[in-house]
Amino acid sequence: MEKIFTQAIDTIFKKPILLVPMAIPAVFAMVFAGKIFIDFWRSGFDIYYFANFDISHLVYAVIILFLIYIFFLLMEGIMIYDFTLRGNIEIKEIILKSIKVFPIFLATFLLFLIFYIIAVLPFSLLAALGTCGIILMFVGIFFVVLFISPIMFYILPSTADGKYFHNALIKGVNFLRRDLKRGFYLGLFFLLVSLGVSLIPIVGTFLQYIFLLPFFIVVITIYYLKEEKGIEYSIEVEVKY
Repeated sequence: MEKIFTQAIDTIFKKPILLVPMAIPAVFAMVFAGKIFIDFWRSGFDIYYFANFDISHLVYAVIILFLIYIFFLLMEGIMIYDFTLRGNIEIKEIILKSIKVFPIFLATFLLFLIFYIIAVLPFSLLAALGTCGIILMFVGIFFVVLFISPIMFYILPSTADGKYFHNALIKGVNFLRRDLKRGFYLGLFFLLVSLGVSLIPIVGTFLQYIFLLPFFIVVITIYYLKEEKGIEYSIEVEVKY
């Protein structure tokens, strides 16, 4: 596992083009948040600013940001998959494939969210039991996220490999079932590092987008190619536009 982490970090630093797809939704999110802050500042930090906020516009903006995020997450996954599989990056081909597969990947991601909500829902009901119930709820949700996060990342190389919709989820579940210990360590590492980075003022969330997510996708993709195709990773890359 340490070797793969080292390979992933080395890849990210040597081939920074892999950071580009997730940087785009990060910029969109920062512009959106910045606009809200500027408008709030222009109002003199009036607390009634949010009371008069047009919720419908906010909902539309969040939906658009979500779709942008999912599209570039898919593009990130395809770019990293092509890179680790063939050792080259063809930008035009990646963009066209991302556009073609996006509706299927969106449906797969929504299916994953439903799966996640079903897994979390029983623990959320524990909050009704008082303080102890709330503690148990957070512990339960923590372990659900811990084990489900590797499945989420596994969906990306599965989709890039042509395994769509429920087949991508099945691949992720089989990966976790096949190597529960490795899945546990990957999930724990992802949660702890994400939590640590998110505590960094101002730039924490941006770093999660542009570095952590590509890093974890590289790690999972290396595992995917080794487990599903028996292919060892190569770091050499050629970029074509």
